[in-house]
Amino acid sequence: FEYPFFLIRSWPVLVMVVAIKL
Repeated sequence: FEYPFFLIRSWPVLVMVVAIKL
């Protein structure tokens, strides 16, 4: 299970969610 890789891959998605929430 590559957690760090998954986290880096889902970084843009996380930013988009934060932008929408903001």
